[in-house]
Amino acid sequence: LLHAERDGSSLALRADAEALEAKVGPELRAQLEREPTSARFSLSAGAVHIEPSVDGFRFDAGLAAEQLLAVATGDGPREAELAGETVTPDLTTADAEALGIVERVSSFTTEFACCQSRVTNIQRIAELVNGVVIKPGETFSVNEHVGPRTRAKGFTDGGAIVAGEFVSEVGGGVSQFATTMYNAAYFGGYDIPEFRAHSYYISRYPAGREATLNYPQIDLKVHNNSPYGILVATSSSATSVTVSFWGTRWVEVDSVSGAPHNHREPEEQVRDNPDLDEGIEQVVQSGRQGFDIVVTRILRFPDGREEREEVRTRYLAEPRVIERGTRPPPEPDPPPDDDEAGAEDDGDGNGGDGEGGGGGDGEGGGA
Repeated sequence: LLHAERDGSSLALRADAEALEAKVGPELRAQLEREPTSARFSLSAGAVHIEPSVDGFRFDAGLAAEQLLAVATGDGPREAELAGETVTPDLTTADAEALGIVERVSSFTTEFACCQSRVTNIQRIAELVNGVVIKPGETFSVNEHVGPRTRAKGFTDGGAIVAGEFVSEVGGGVSQFATTMYNAAYFGGYDIPEFRAHSYYISRYPAGREATLNYPQIDLKVHNNSPYGILVATSSSATSVTVSFWGTRWVEVDSVSGAPHNHREPEEQVRDNPDLDEGIEQVVQSGRQGFDIVVTRILRFPDGREEREEVRTRYLAEPRVIERGTRPPPEPDPPPDDDEAGAEDDGDGNGGDGEGGGGGDGEGGGA
């Protein structure tokens, strides 16, 4: 690691950084190095707390070689704390404090019936989004953050709308979380640059103020247009999910919903079902009116400015779907053949030609 080199008429001691790198090796290097840890936000007793960040450490063979030479040739102690590269975390303690996340800005809760499979999906996506930090100027995408809803990630079957019909698919039900988060962002005054309402109105959601999800085509995105950071906090129970945005209040928000109008009556759709008997009909989708609605968000800023944002939603009429059976009735069994019947009855004294048969020609016959 150390070797002498001629420097004019004298010898100079040199440290070999490449040799030191090879000597340390990957196993010892892994013991020496440490990944940085970003500052984290937590909530307790209605207050925001910051868990401090921790710098990381990277081994630097060049710095270590210089240090080795200094320790070996200097007059001081023959040991020293290893020098290296300090790795700064993505979010330092100072950065976290500067975001101004100090109070709950907005919160929204939606409810659902207990114990359905879709509840598992709502709770799972809420768990995955909990703790997200959106810095000023950043845009958060639910689809990018959560990714595909799969069984491996803890999702299960739930209700969804596909091609205008209610079906069951993995991840079904997460739109309830999207609606909840949409309203938390809405009442926080934050921009919502990408969202889509359900094609049909679903009564458990506020009309004209809701959002659906489908990976990867249909997303919910929230843009932090405030001067402060956002901490997204989620919680759920057996019958509800809540999304809260924490930061600093920066605008007052009101919402005005217009009356539903342009009502449209549902159409009736009849389709064949080969698994139902002929003459049997069943209603698989009851149908519901469609309508238009306008919702206005009113933003009042501290400097006296007022902005109004209109969201126009058109809900399709949910068709009434009837299935009609096409399965023909089963064909009757053919009558038994005489020869086959006689053969089936052959046996000891049971309808054959032997003595005592109960229907044959021998003695004791019963007919």
